Amino acid sequence: MIPALPRARLPLAGLLLLLTLAACKEADQGAPAGVKGVAYLAADEGAPHEVMRRLALARMLGGDREAGLSLAHAGGSAARQMDQMLDALKKKPAFVIVSPVDAAMLTPLVLEARKNGALVIGIGENARQAPCDTVLWCDPQKLGRLAGEVAVRALKRRAEAESADEARGRVLQIRGDENSARCTGMDAGFQAALKEAPGVVLVHDAPGFWTREGGEARARDALRIQRVVDVIYAHNDLMALGAVEALGGSRDDVLVIGTDGLAGKNGGYTLVNEGVLDATIYQPLLVDFAALIVAKKMQDPAFEPRKEYELVPRSVMPRDLDDIRLKGMMPYPDL
Repeated sequence: MIPALPRARLPLAGLLLLLTLAACKEADQGAPAGVKGVAYLAADEGAPHEVMRRLALARMLGGDREAGLSLAHAGGSAARQMDQMLDALKKKPAFVIVSPVDAAMLTPLVLEARKNGALVIGIGENARQAPCDTVLWCDPQKLGRLAGEVAVRALKRRAEAESADEARGRVLQIRGDENSARCTGMDAGFQAALKEAPGVVLVHDAPGFWTREGGEARARDALRIQRVVDVIYAHNDLMALGAVEALGGSRDDVLVIGTDGLAGKNGGYTLVNEGVLDATIYQPLLVDFAALIVAKKMQDPAFEPRKEYELVPRSVMPRDLDDIRLKGMMPYPDL
């Protein structure tokens, strides 16, 4: 059973109320002359998780007139993101929330934003290489390790039920892409966990490029080549859903693990709740915590965030659902 959490996530209604109160307080005090607004610059929206970040931030801050939220995504282009950053800085935002494509290239503009009085909040592991005021990140190796631990535990239980000497299993990994830091980290964590059970072997590893169709295609390829697969681990829930569709009649014989763990249609939390996926690994959106930092700074201009906040993932299986409904997914770090 998951131990009691010290603090659940702030409900959305509470966050919106906090932002409203913060905006009112700043209006009373008076914002710095010529400085207002929140600019969000995403690296890429090729992955559904990135799209959800934008939607979540728009929902949390978009209705707040004082926040003056502007949104942009670079499509994976460092040059485009630099142009977007330059455009954003012309409006003298009070806050810049950025997921860098290339942290080194963006560094001069991050420094310029800070010089102009903006609080720069970096999102994701790449942002740790940029001189942001604060960075919010989730270690991708921890995401992968959690998935590997779920797989190994399940195969060990099967070995015990069959009175086998050791856990054995053939594993398929469907990456989001081939070379990104996120996917490389998830793979490293996943394979490290698998090594704790020598009889569990990664037999197929290919990218599904974040789509349901890609997940289905990679699973079909693996089944055609390998014949037997015991575990499928996908770097997002849409690819895991595609893999389920490829399994057909053999679905009950395969453990399928996704990543992201969000609610809503085709979200991992929902798919586990409906019995479509066996497990998902919840990956914090990060921008929800960024919205809290924005609210806190608007409410208390003297507030200075820590240089870095690491938000932790967790596995989500059917046995966890009631606990999550009561307490939320994971607690936030202390501001």
